[in-house]
Amino acid sequence: MKLMLGTVQFGQNYGVSNRLGVTPVNEVSKIISFARSEGIDAIDTASAYGESQTVLGRIGVKDFLISTKIPSMRNQDISIREIVETSLDRLKLNKVHTVLFHDAKDLAGSVGIAAYDQLNDLKEQGLVSKIGVSTYSPQEAIELTERFAMDVIQIPCNVLDQRLMEEGVLTQLSGVELHIRSAFLQGLLLMPIGEIPEYFSPIKQKLIKYHELIQSCSLSPLEGALGFIRSQNNFEKLVVGVNSLAQLREIVDAYRMDNECPNISQFAETDLDFINPSRWTIE
Repeated sequence: MKLMLGTVQFGQNYGVSNRLGVTPVNEVSKIISFARSEGIDAIDTASAYGESQTVLGRIGVKDFLISTKIPSMRNQDISIREIVETSLDRLKLNKVHTVLFHDAKDLAGSVGIAAYDQLNDLKEQGLVSKIGVSTYSPQEAIELTERFAMDVIQIPCNVLDQRLMEEGVLTQLSGVELHIRSAFLQGLLLMPIGEIPEYFSPIKQKLIKYHELIQSCSLSPLEGALGFIRSQNNFEKLVVGVNSLAQLREIVDAYRMDNECPNISQFAETDLDFINPSRWTIE
């Protein structure tokens, strides 16, 4: 499994633990240069990530495998080709490696079939190499792969969200390239216990016990979160978003460590209100 650079912070103030806001362009340039020097050859972006694509195009990312996303199309009559061509123009590319549907609900019903066919046509024409969808749950991913030929599924997985490890799930998704996101759960898994928002009080004891375990393994929260994902053998890429060059350096160093902590499975959380950020209500 290889690291893939996430870029939502390059265009938006994103993440429950984000105190730095949108990453300045000069810092983005340093991040891209460092990623290149460390062999990170893939970047994840999206039309919905503010100015992220424009910033990447200005810096120059032609030597990276770019994955971008089609924004939610619900209740809109949007040309898939126009969306992809707009992204290519912003990124200053002639073609893109991967295009994902950002909203899996866009693939519902006959409208979804038409949208998929439009994107698949672009793949057949060579404008796109791989197509897929970004999902919130394994069940959603399984249902979509049963209806459509998907090359890539982007899906969350982390210490709390272990739904991918449930029996039979990975078998049903075999043959599809899995890109893991939300390894840090928007930074929640990296936050000091005293800074965790009140919203997470019902699972605070679980988080305390998790921190105690990784500390007993002589691991930092970053090393613990990355070690859990790295220990899995079925993932192709791990998307990591950063706000600064320092953060990416830390991630690269931590990812190279072989240390893993046992018994992480005990921290699996089933309540979607805590593992699905779209449900969070944090003031």
